[in-house]
Amino acid sequence: MTHLLDLRDIDAHYGRIRALSSVSLHVDEGEIVTLIGANGAGKTTTLRAISGLVRPSRGSIEFAGQNLLRLSPDHIVRAGIGHSPEGRRIFARMTVRENLDLGAFSRRERTDITRDLDYVLETFPRLRERMSQSAGTLSGGEQQMLAIGRALMSRPRLLMLDEPSLGLAPLLVQTIFSVIKEINAHGTTVLLVEQNARQALQIANRGYVLEVGRIAHEDTGENLMQSAAVQAAYLGGAA
Repeated sequence: MTHLLDLRDIDAHYGRIRALSSVSLHVDEGEIVTLIGANGAGKTTTLRAISGLVRPSRGSIEFAGQNLLRLSPDHIVRAGIGHSPEGRRIFARMTVRENLDLGAFSRRERTDITRDLDYVLETFPRLRERMSQSAGTLSGGEQQMLAIGRALMSRPRLLMLDEPSLGLAPLLVQTIFSVIKEINAHGTTVLLVEQNARQALQIANRGYVLEVGRIAHEDTGENLMQSAAVQAAYLGGAA
């Protein structure tokens, strides 16, 4: 079976420190797949390797049959991968509209861009009210909406989300996860990194558990929720 995204035996280093060791995972069209694990387990590095921001020292990464290791980060975006990074990384001095426009930097078809902007603003109505506002003055939840919306403006086939609920109030966490499900229902495949393992596994078709740069467990979201090892380490005991 051909997977939409296929990582095989990926090693990655920061200097002499090995961040990933023989990581293999796949994502199929239409899925929500989550990566969970402790801080420093290698979750963010995995996403950065897919985006071309970290170059693996070994292994292969293919997306829709294309070798990503030969592509620069901007060409990876053009290939159909959007990335909403940890910490949001919005451009604080630019307006909400300018941040969203930058998300479509690789596109030329103005009519489709306008249509996708309307979709983002329908998904996140608060952003419509703040289009001319400096992004740095938004609340934490609004900045997260902007980061996801900016990634959606590239019209990704695969959307990668790194800690989208980090630092948000519980009510906003529920909103963000509902939006992720809605985005997926509209046809976008999702690869989700989350510290909130319970919420992530509840919406995921499948999940991987990273421990010290290695895949320790792989199963459906439901089965991982019921795993005694996962419950003890990431879910605070019995589910």
